[in-house]
Amino acid sequence: MSTHRPPAAQIAASSFSQLTARLRMLKTLAGSGVSAPRRAGRPVAGLPAIGFCLLGILAAAIFARDVPSSDAATLGRSWTLDQTVEKAGLIFEGTVVAIAFRDSAPLPASQTVLPHIFVTYEVGQVLRGRPEASRLTLRFLGGSSGETGRIMRVPHAPLFKLGDRDILFVAGNGTAACPLVACGLGRFRVWQDRVYTDTGLALRLDAQGKLRMGPDRLSPEQIAMEFPPAPQAHLDALRRQIEDDKTLSEDQRETLSRRIRDLSQPRIISLGRIVSDKPATPPSTPPVTSDAFKAFVAQISDRHPYQLVPTASVSPDRPFTFPEQKLTTAKPPTRFPEPRTLTREQQLLRQNLGNPVLRTPQ
Repeated sequence: MSTHRPPAAQIAASSFSQLTARLRMLKTLAGSGVSAPRRAGRPVAGLPAIGFCLLGILAAAIFARDVPSSDAATLGRSWTLDQTVEKAGLIFEGTVVAIAFRDSAPLPASQTVLPHIFVTYEVGQVLRGRPEASRLTLRFLGGSSGETGRIMRVPHAPLFKLGDRDILFVAGNGTAACPLVACGLGRFRVWQDRVYTDTGLALRLDAQGKLRMGPDRLSPEQIAMEFPPAPQAHLDALRRQIEDDKTLSEDQRETLSRRIRDLSQPRIISLGRIVSDKPATPPSTPPVTSDAFKAFVAQISDRHPYQLVPTASVSPDRPFTFPEQKLTTAKPPTRFPEPRTLTREQQLLRQNLGNPVLRTPQ
């Protein structure tokens, strides 16, 4: 069995609560259209680089903490298809028929509001488990804010568009930040009856029955997602700010005007790809067919018994909250390293006040 190696999470904060406290200190958002989560009734923002950084920190902390996320155990370590199948409560092939963006209800303590994506699938062949109905809606953390139109991207979270045909490994729908086992690793794209990873790498079965990825892949356009323009009410509020606020400088007015232009049109986001001077040479064999891949998954599923519990759908029209994280106290170390003995060179360097040019005896 081949091993998938997801990128390591960049965990830069100890808890979700610490992050929301820092976010409250920011006042305006960059004109890029991508933002950090907002506080209810109050804009939260920063410079462009800060906005991207905070999003990465926030999402990494969410996946790394005790949130019931199916991705938490896989970030920064190896992950196999066997493990993905074993942890899945539902495995099915389906087609995306609807996408909706909704904000969570404000959290009681921090009043933080988080955007989510609701993706509805027409369920086709079921390989493991049982869906509650012929259509299944999955809820993902991230997406476009329904109030400001600003976009929150979560590391490793899939991108969707209408008509996508996928093979999904579902776990924790409605409770996890990402309702797929290992998040993006629990979604396989089907394109022209051939199977690709969520990031677009082609999948093949070698002679030993092991999965191999790449080097050929889908184009960035094929794995992109379109986000809607900001609500008209938010755009009108920005225009009124330009007209009524006499304290704004010309640069600030231009920044707001640029933000309005960016938020007034649909925005397309795709996953990054590796750029190389040497073009990848596709193998002589085509990617594995969807039927062959599903048969491979079914064989693995037969080795892992499971309890047949119907997987429920979620509704984008019902209010929901995202679990707020509690701050935990760090434990002091129980062992301390022994003092290290300095080498002769280090001793002379310290005696010479850090000057690396040591005097030689006359």
